[in-house]
Amino acid sequence: TLSKQVKQLEEIPDEIKSKYYSSWLFMAVHFATRIPALRKPREIADYLDVKVREVEKVLRLLQEWGMLEHDVGGYRTCARNIFLTKDASQINNHHMNWRTKALEALHKNEGEDVHYSSLASMSLEAANRIKERLIQMLNENVETIEKSQDEALYALTLDFFSLGKT
Repeated sequence: TLSKQVKQLEEIPDEIKSKYYSSWLFMAVHFATRIPALRKPREIADYLDVKVREVEKVLRLLQEWGMLEHDVGGYRTCARNIFLTKDASQINNHHMNWRTKALEALHKNEGEDVHYSSLASMSLEAANRIKERLIQMLNENVETIEKSQDEALYALTLDFFSLGKT
């Protein structure tokens, strides 16, 4: 499974997962606090283009859940990495949240964003090679991200699937 092949990351306790993955905003606000310029509710709200009161509500919950701490400089994350296993009940919400944001970004048509969709017929061997390369790329991305400074939020969604029975 992908969770075994991609370096395993820290999990959120079960009682928190349903709420955390119910909306893209929880993860976005949580990760935004890693960025030094995004430690206060107004800064985060402006960056994400949402209402301050929504961000304040999310920040309070994240702090209550032990995922954020607050000091004079603002909020900052306590839990660095999160991973939701593919058999978790919240996985569909998680994927749909970010695919919905990808569609919104597609409609905004920002010049620097990358969107790609394709359909191809190929051998099962070729499909397996592509899957292996995608998993390798995901592992390399995790390593790159771990070594990177926190400057901006990016979403990466990836799908590679068969349209028929194989």
